[in-house]
Amino acid sequence: GFDPTALKGLPLDELIPNHEAEHLLELLIKFGLDQPIPPTRPARLMASNGKSFGADVCLRAVEPTVELAFQFIDERAVRNVIRRYKDIYESVAEGIYRCTLDGVQLAANPALVQLNGFSSEADLLSVVNDIELQWYVDPNRRSEFHSQLMTNGVVKDFVSEIYRYKSREKIWISENARLVRDRDTNQPLFYEGTIREVTEHMTSLSQNENHAKIAAQAPGLLFQSCLPENGPPRFTFASEGAEQLCGLSPGELVEDASLFVRRVDPKDRSRIAEGIFQSAANLTSWTDEFRLRKTSGEDIWVGGTATPERKADGTIIWHGFVHDITQRRNTQDQLAKLAFKDPLTGLGNRAMLSSEGAARIEAASKEGMSVALLFIDLDNFKALNDLHGHAAGDEFLETTANRLRDCVSADDLVVRLGGDEYVVLLHNADQDAAETTARQLLPVLG
Repeated sequence: GFDPTALKGLPLDELIPNHEAEHLLELLIKFGLDQPIPPTRPARLMASNGKSFGADVCLRAVEPTVELAFQFIDERAVRNVIRRYKDIYESVAEGIYRCTLDGVQLAANPALVQLNGFSSEADLLSVVNDIELQWYVDPNRRSEFHSQLMTNGVVKDFVSEIYRYKSREKIWISENARLVRDRDTNQPLFYEGTIREVTEHMTSLSQNENHAKIAAQAPGLLFQSCLPENGPPRFTFASEGAEQLCGLSPGELVEDASLFVRRVDPKDRSRIAEGIFQSAANLTSWTDEFRLRKTSGEDIWVGGTATPERKADGTIIWHGFVHDITQRRNTQDQLAKLAFKDPLTGLGNRAMLSSEGAARIEAASKEGMSVALLFIDLDNFKALNDLHGHAAGDEFLETTANRLRDCVSADDLVVRLGGDEYVVLLHNADQDAAETTARQLLPVLG
């Protein structure tokens, strides 16, 4: 209900009330400015007259700027479409007409009268006398229709954009016709046929085309897949992002879903399959992160999410999205390593001892083994720092760490608690083994 100039610059919270705009922006931030928001989100929109109505909103981020792409579907229009089709079905499904060869309408049934905006057949016939100029938006369509009719005797599914006679509104129709000839002379007399309005269908095709364009711009793989009751899973749709994600074209994925499955790291396949079957059984969303090998041989991490839907025939359809999360995973790994590492010596820190040490002790207990813990405190380290400075103290701490690493096995855990304190957790060691290791360490550290 807004004029475009009035809509431009309008704050989102005036168009999408009740803090829903803020929620949608939070979703965008959650998924990252360089990642698209998965499919659509429902929202309530505020019209210019102050009334609200439902809509679907699609959000995406496009470098170098952030772009919120809104595709609105007015629920009132949907209800009107349903009501109109119901009325047509209950009365007459299609308009029926008879017309002279030169384009003068001879007869029209109530459905066709209504389609053209008239109240009666007499009103319509009194006005319509030149179909070529009065009806078709493109006048050439009349000659194309006439050519097909005279050549073949029939015209099937002839789709054209026409004017609704009374209001001059542009609509789309699909037309079928047959040529009627004189039984004795075989001369063409007139033609008759049926017309049905397909404006909604053509609009839907246009919307689907727009959605396909948006999907083609998404850096990840937008997909639709199905799991038949009898048969392997397969893709029914894959966006152009498949090529960039894994090197497979959308056509290849739709033709053979196993091509994608074979790119998944074998260690992750059984877990993914289990999650998908669980999603199918409970009709709950599927979400997972797994490793994928590209055509180039490069291994990447991807995140996938999909929502299931059960069709009448029992088939499960998933609508989902898979995108590259390698950078995020690498960052997480680096942060995890830093969180458990002493920055000076490169040894594990107190946090690692708490986490890794507890896990090792629990594992040893289950396997019937023993572990030993050696606590090491360097004497007179403060005096060394005060006399020679912190640089010399740091060098001494690093040398101590290297000597400790060299004296124990790769299975043992060496950490620096802080200051001049170290701990060594010996794998599979009883008291005697611990004492032996301690005696070996004393001269090395001395």
